[in-house]
Amino acid sequence: MFNSKRQQIKHNNDYDDRMNIGEEDELLLQGFTNSLWKTIIVCIGILITGGLLAIIMLFRPAIRIRLTKKRCQLDKAQILVLKDKYGDEFVETMFQTPNLSYRYFIHKKIKYIWNDEYQHFCKLKGLDQEKCSVLYSQVVDGASTTEAQKKLILFGRNSIDIEVLPIWRLIFNEITGPFYLYQFFIICIWLIQDYYQFAACIFILSTISVAMHVWQTRKQSIALRKKVHSASMVTVIRDSQPVQKISTELIPGDVIVLPRHSVNNYMMECDAVLMTGSCIMDESMLTGESLPVPKVPLVDNPTSIYSSSVHKSNTLFSGTKLLNVYSKENIDIMAVVVRTGFSTTKGELARSILYPIQMNNNIKRQMIKMSIIFIFLFGLPSFLYTYYALSRFDFATSSIIIIVLDVGTFLIPPVLPAVLTSVNVHAQRRLKKKGIFCLNSQAIACAGEIDTMCFDKTGTITEDTIDFAGIVPIFNRKFQSIITDVKSLPADNIIVKTMAACHSLVEYKGNIEGDDLDIKLFQTSEWTFVHDMDDLVETFGKTPDRIVTNTFSGINYQLIGIMKQYPFESFLQRMLVIVKDVKENNFMAIVKGAPEVLKLFCSEETLPENFSEILEHYTSQGFRVLATASKIIDTNDVDECLDMNRSSLENNMTFNGFYLFKNKLKSSSKQIIEELMDANIRCIMVTGDNILTALSVAQECQMIRKPDAIIRVQAIPNKLLPKQISLHYDYVKYPDFMITNNNNGDDLEGNNEKLFQYHLAIDGDSYNIIRNTKPDLIDRIIHKGTIFARMTPDQKKSLITILRKQNHSVGMCGDGANDCGALRAADAGIALSVAEASVASPFTYKNKDISCVPSLLKEGRCTLVSVFGTFKYQSAYCFILLGSALILFWHGFRPSDGTYVFVDVIMNILPPMVFATTKPYPKLSKRMPIRNLLSFVQQMSLYTFIIVQVLIYYLIRTYLIDQPFYIPVISTDIIEQQSPNQIANAIFSINTMSYVIAAVVFAPGPPYRLGFFSNRIYICMVLINFSLSLLMSLIAPEWFLGFLEFIPLPFDFRLKILSICVLNFIISFILERYFWYCLIARYILPWIRQKFRMKSKKKFRILDEQILKDNWPFEHLIDDNHLNGQQPSSYTTTIIDQQHQNDDDDDRFKMPKSSSYEKTYVKILEKKEKKQKRFR
Repeated sequence: MFNSKRQQIKHNNDYDDRMNIGEEDELLLQGFTNSLWKTIIVCIGILITGGLLAIIMLFRPAIRIRLTKKRCQLDKAQILVLKDKYGDEFVETMFQTPNLSYRYFIHKKIKYIWNDEYQHFCKLKGLDQEKCSVLYSQVVDGASTTEAQKKLILFGRNSIDIEVLPIWRLIFNEITGPFYLYQFFIICIWLIQDYYQFAACIFILSTISVAMHVWQTRKQSIALRKKVHSASMVTVIRDSQPVQKISTELIPGDVIVLPRHSVNNYMMECDAVLMTGSCIMDESMLTGESLPVPKVPLVDNPTSIYSSSVHKSNTLFSGTKLLNVYSKENIDIMAVVVRTGFSTTKGELARSILYPIQMNNNIKRQMIKMSIIFIFLFGLPSFLYTYYALSRFDFATSSIIIIVLDVGTFLIPPVLPAVLTSVNVHAQRRLKKKGIFCLNSQAIACAGEIDTMCFDKTGTITEDTIDFAGIVPIFNRKFQSIITDVKSLPADNIIVKTMAACHSLVEYKGNIEGDDLDIKLFQTSEWTFVHDMDDLVETFGKTPDRIVTNTFSGINYQLIGIMKQYPFESFLQRMLVIVKDVKENNFMAIVKGAPEVLKLFCSEETLPENFSEILEHYTSQGFRVLATASKIIDTNDVDECLDMNRSSLENNMTFNGFYLFKNKLKSSSKQIIEELMDANIRCIMVTGDNILTALSVAQECQMIRKPDAIIRVQAIPNKLLPKQISLHYDYVKYPDFMITNNNNGDDLEGNNEKLFQYHLAIDGDSYNIIRNTKPDLIDRIIHKGTIFARMTPDQKKSLITILRKQNHSVGMCGDGANDCGALRAADAGIALSVAEASVASPFTYKNKDISCVPSLLKEGRCTLVSVFGTFKYQSAYCFILLGSALILFWHGFRPSDGTYVFVDVIMNILPPMVFATTKPYPKLSKRMPIRNLLSFVQQMSLYTFIIVQVLIYYLIRTYLIDQPFYIPVISTDIIEQQSPNQIANAIFSINTMSYVIAAVVFAPGPPYRLGFFSNRIYICMVLINFSLSLLMSLIAPEWFLGFLEFIPLPFDFRLKILSICVLNFIISFILERYFWYCLIARYILPWIRQKFRMKSKKKFRILDEQILKDNWPFEHLIDDNHLNGQQPSSYTTTIIDQQHQNDDDDDRFKMPKSSSYEKTYVKILEKKEKKQKRFR
């Protein structure tokens, strides 16, 4: 009922607590209670700061709590501050329930209860993690009325209620954000100066933005509420009697009775575990695919712990529809309610929409930091300068203060959020045209930072469907040749009977439904289901779950009843059935699953001696291998047989052979993997399949290329000392490198030089052992690993998390529910499905192949450089306009309202909106884009552009003052009566041209976007701005000068200004494109880092250096025997029967040709690392 996974904070264990350790919703809790004196101090602080402190507390409620409340023990807390794993903080109120005497709080629709016994909060989770025997005990009498009333208060109504906020509340929440408050400040300052034109524009844009956001939010909330809210009448066992109840009154522990007739419209309103009978469900609401899914009863195992994620074949999920039911001997079909409300699977889906996953917010954080830098670097000096410059004149103090405050409107671009939104919208539309659907447009730029891409195997790199390849039976403990025609085997062969009977398939409307592997085996066996079972009940002693028969007659006729099923569970990696063979008149236990697991349950006398070698042989060829075993049960009593526990059945079994399946590589996989690797995107395979099968597929799709070495890492625990493990590093494949007799590897400069890559491969068991015992080593393995096989969903998620902690930007591409955790953990997850995975992922691709990955990365890089380019353009626009204004302030002028309208509204509203209409470059570049807005090159390119522009303005101003035609003007009121002047004319003639120059030099092109001239819309906007600038600087009609409040300048002086603009463009273009991003970024900075041995702060760079220094893992592969020319002790030669030995030319089994091989290989790797260092 409660999830008590937690960890106390050692330094303050009374005030702090951790919950949900290692889970997605891990939380740190801090308790607070009221404090009168702190509240009084804060009120005084609000008055002193003029309300600024109140605004900060409005933005950050956690700060408000810390300032106004005092810390206390959690059991006495009135307010809690929660901090999640992403650093976001939430404030929740504690509630007390007098009649049940418990304290609780609700966070993201989930209730957390204070546990007095353990002194910490527990998540209320229903009957998950209860023993199966506890669930079976509920079936007898159901819940009592008294118990139901108490649980209803504890768990709440079984309803997924989505709150739709009123419009005024949505508007208030939107306009009290920091950006709109800043917009309000800007509008107020401009209205005071009667600059109503741009103030009106900002007001209109902000109003439209708020209205659209409120409309979309309310529309989505209403649609979600209609989608997830439902209620119906259900039959419940209360006080041992069936009664009709509304579904909102269901509680965990209730026993519901499923209808036998008119089931088509019956929808599950809760998560329940099936206890009797069987049924077929339509799970399209959860998976997006309306394929019938068979469900079977939960096995009453006293030692087994129920989990909805593990026992999927027994769980009826909320929101799914009942298609058909089946019951033995006409008994009621019952299920026990395990979760209600937002705790159900349907509720989790609703919560994932209400509280979406945290995206990589690096770009947002960088922009905030840049804004802070701008405030201190440009803002504070500009405030002081403006006050000093204007105080030299006889202006009113109030006017000076207004102008000083007006300087604050230059520090953050007013339309920046709208422009950044337009960048994401353009990218989102382009992706949609390619079939890639994006749930969160902000994630697109994150995809541009990806340097590591993880892939699931089955259904992602290989086809969804799997083809049956053959049977490898055994005879006299020896493997036989592959048999592809099942008819060539005797009808009573146990391996054929297993194909027909060991499954959880059902027949629905003439179609066989269930697991794809089971369907392939059953169809290949050519057996069929028996539909009329009533006449056969006496034959089997009890009504079987299913009866199957072959198509033969006479002595070859076979009839088998499936009496009990233990469905396949991923964590067990096997399934088990109890069957009765009518012809043999005996009961059998048949098991089917992973060969490595089944080997443990088989008698040694039945296992071939070369079991491991043959298994390795087939898996290394890319086959997916299933093993099968059986056991005749020593009883003919059906009840005794069915009451036997699983451990006694899965003991001392007889091994029967292998089933072989082949996953075909998708047609696009090889090309896409090669494209990614050619662009220096690291590709990793994360799969639940066998490690050698994964290696074969990795080599086939070129994830591991022909010259590369493969090293397998295995961890074997010490049974006597669990904390000690034995590590083995084995070559699975040597690299294609040959050393001549005359070359011992010392001379690596000649024609024999070849630089090789090596890949680590590890399975899930070894991964788990090393992660728990040697966390430093798992970092190295993950850093150099390419193949991670037999990985559970939690292990996949862990892998992604560790890669991100190593400062990699990680993408994940998967298609199944077992990839959801990894998709959520990645910086950019791509779901090749509309199923559960799509809810956890910001990107969805319906074509179900990985061809979307390069398209997304190209679009991501294009969006990333567009975001940075837009930010730089907008920042440059603000600060060169500020520079122009500061020069005018020195002379007692300010830009006129007409000038502001021309610059802000006419020249700088539309061009940034079409900045991102340039399409991505068609080829992925080897060079990653600069991913840090705070990097030296990014900042200096912006600052130098601003400095060059302002310096030119100052030189023009100085040159103008020395001219004989200059007319000095004295201003008497800087706000009300702006005086026309020549300085403003000269400065803004160049200033407007600076915007044109910025629009060109800050628009990135290849290798991330198409060239400047490919975007006709943007070219048109730039040409319009250029024409307007020429209108001001060269033609300058009288009416136009009057609007701008300029005094005209001589034509020859205007020509000089135009020539200076041309020179300005050349200087700015060379500085941006060739000096900073070519000379400095590619040559000077790498040389400086190498010259002064500057170490990277990124963890994966540090790991590179440590691995090279420690000669890892090659120190574990080299031994004296091998250096003397003998076979390396760490490598085990694969031995296969002659009938299977056709691998003389297989690169996977090549041996080294020289005794000095590995020393040479180490030298090669060292040299390669040095070259990479120089490149970096």
